[in-house]
Amino acid sequence: MRNLGVALFLIIFMINCRLCSAQKLHSQLRGTVVNRESKYVKLMPETEDPRFEGITIPIENNTFEFDLDHAEILKFKLIFQDELEKGAMQPVYFFPDSSLIRFTLHDNQLFSENRIEGGSLNRQMIAFNTEVDSIFSPMFRPYNTLMDSLWKADSYFSEEVKAINKLLREQKNDQERSVLYIERNNLEASGHYYSAEANNLNITIDSIKRIQMYWINDHLRKNINLVSYSYLFNLLTNYKQNIRVLDIPYILSIYPLYKEKFPAHTYTVKIGEMLNAIIKVKVGGHFIDFTASTANDRLVRISDSIKGKIALINLWASWCGPCRGLGKSMIPVYEKYKHKEFVIIGVANEYKNKNAFLTAIKNDKYPWLNLIELNNSNGIWEKYNIAGSGGCTYLIDKDGKIIAIHPDAKQLEEILSELLN
Repeated sequence: MRNLGVALFLIIFMINCRLCSAQKLHSQLRGTVVNRESKYVKLMPETEDPRFEGITIPIENNTFEFDLDHAEILKFKLIFQDELEKGAMQPVYFFPDSSLIRFTLHDNQLFSENRIEGGSLNRQMIAFNTEVDSIFSPMFRPYNTLMDSLWKADSYFSEEVKAINKLLREQKNDQERSVLYIERNNLEASGHYYSAEANNLNITIDSIKRIQMYWINDHLRKNINLVSYSYLFNLLTNYKQNIRVLDIPYILSIYPLYKEKFPAHTYTVKIGEMLNAIIKVKVGGHFIDFTASTANDRLVRISDSIKGKIALINLWASWCGPCRGLGKSMIPVYEKYKHKEFVIIGVANEYKNKNAFLTAIKNDKYPWLNLIELNNSNGIWEKYNIAGSGGCTYLIDKDGKIIAIHPDAKQLEEILSELLN
């Protein structure tokens, strides 16, 4: 019996080892860089923020190489460090699904000449992008040309937006800049952001985008694979840009098909969070609960802190000037209503350390509870579908229902005056 037990143990051990090794994927990345002065390229999964995450790979003698070990196959991106520093990035996307992936990368003017070799998923990705481009680029081209001409003639934005942009260039005060940003956002929401000519062109371009989206939706339903899943992830990541053409009910109908095929995949988790936010995080919806830490590492659950109160959840970041300006503009409103069952809770999205967070709350003198989301440890920005942004604010009633999203100080006071006076 003892020998049988040992034998069973060894069999189970070997099976577990095989399973563990099967999850460890290895790819050799080998790149040639043509006519660029870049010294580094940054590597990360497409689900990560290049400003704060990723691996820096040196470029020496116009070549780079890196051996990538990863736990699952998803799309990665390469970004040249000098582009990242300028804030004008054209990421190179690829799937590390082969033992060897070769790159030939040019400068941005010859971006279409870039080449990726190796891996069946990369071939699928390139074939899909080529097909979409061949079908729809000819439809978009004349209207994009007209839009470029409006841009060059300074006739792209409305006169109201141009006036605000001028004030933004002149204004140094973060609080005043925050008010201007909100005014500009309100113009976009009301349809007064672009000139009449640009608005008409946008209507035509949106109609073509809807045709394109029908085609893509059909492809996503018929091709349940990681290339399609990545495309779905990107559509939702850019939800605000795509909101006029996205068919969310359709996406909700096909998401379970992907979830069934890739139950524990990063895309499944991320897309599930984004869809949940799209459904719930809206005026009349219910806020999504989460925990975050104090500066002393004490975990705080938001629902416990706002129970029975009207609350403003202020998601911000130390590096986001408009967020901090908006926060400072809320201080007088908070002082006026803090004794009437109104609270503000700030949550800062920070990376690597707390120093910038501590300096910001000291300089800005926020009088309310301030928490920190360090290294995206709780996925709060994903839960609210604002990943990649500085933040947003949400006014919550005593029952947890969202009353307003991103109100300015004047709007907040008007609402509180009606509710609490």
